[in-house]
Amino acid sequence: MDNSNVLKGLLYGGIASCVAETCTMPVDVVKTRLQMDGAGGQRLYKGPLDCAGALVRAEGPSALFKGLPPALLRQSTYGSLRYGLYGPIRNSLGVEPGTPKTEIPMWKKVFAGGVAGALASAVANPTDLVKVRLQTDGQLKGKDGKFLI
Repeated sequence: MDNSNVLKGLLYGGIASCVAETCTMPVDVVKTRLQMDGAGGQRLYKGPLDCAGALVRAEGPSALFKGLPPALLRQSTYGSLRYGLYGPIRNSLGVEPGTPKTEIPMWKKVFAGGVAGALASAVANPTDLVKVRLQTDGQLKGKDGKFLI
């Protein structure tokens, strides 16, 4: 893709990130549940398959997609910004648009990628907290029914 077109970069980065997030959401939900397993003093799951099965039995198949809306918001902003800002940041370092990749110094690529990633993370990170809270909703209750965190 031509990195000189910022809007294309923003669009393609956002779409690709959202498709990937949707496909991997069930794995992320199970991972997050397993990470929090035992926080209340008692382990609920024997492993990933047990966790996924228990989730589907107790809450239905849609439980594997808990937290998807904030995750898509995060990915659409993070993926778009990270991919869309790379070219303009790299070009602001003195790289002429259309320069072959082999002629761009590695440090400029690394610096541009790092800055684009840092800016994207700073903007999108709060939605990750919302996603994790939704994924663990109902899991972290003590015997008295109150949330542990």
